[in-house]
Amino acid sequence: MARKAVNASKQRSRLRKIEEEGEAYAVVIKLMGGARCSVLGMDNVERDCIIRGKFRGKGKRDNTIRAGVMVLVGDRDWSTTSEDKRPVCDLLEVYSDIDKERLKKDETSIDWKFVLGVGEVVRAPEITEDVEFGDNIVDEEYHRQIAAETGKGSVSIAFGYEEEVDIDDI
Repeated sequence: MARKAVNASKQRSRLRKIEEEGEAYAVVIKLMGGARCSVLGMDNVERDCIIRGKFRGKGKRDNTIRAGVMVLVGDRDWSTTSEDKRPVCDLLEVYSDIDKERLKKDETSIDWKFVLGVGEVVRAPEITEDVEFGDNIVDEEYHRQIAAETGKGSVSIAFGYEEEVDIDDI
C-alpha cells in the first residue's frame, strides 16, 4: 500500500534479535491450518507455533508466513506439555530474506545449519545418460526368449504365399 510520508530506508531499520531467555530463532517447516504452524528451532527441536493475531488478517501484509521463512519464537514456559507432545511456542517476529542475511552477519555465535534446506523446492536430478525410446529392446528380448525355447537362432513364419504382398494394395 502506498503512503506519502514513509521513508523506505527507515522503514525496517531496527532488527529484532533474541532479547530474553526462552526466545529462539526458528524456521517454519509447515503450516498446519488456522493459527498454527510447525517450526524447527535453532536447538533442533520441533515445536508447534501459535501465530498471534498481529501476524494474521490485515497484519500479515509484510509478514507472510510460508515454509522456509525464518522466525523468532518465544517458548511458553507457563504451559505444561506431556513428553509425547511437542512443545508450544508463540510467534514473535517474521524475518524477510534481507533481515535473515543481516542476522547471519550480526549473530556469528549461532550455528545456522538448521536453516539450510528447509522450504526449498527439491528438484529431480537431471538425467545425463542417453535415453533410447522404442521397441527394439522388447523385440530383442522377445527373439532371445523364442530362440531359447525353440533352440533356433531365428524364427521364420511361412504364410503359404509365394509372391510378396504389397501393403499399399491392401
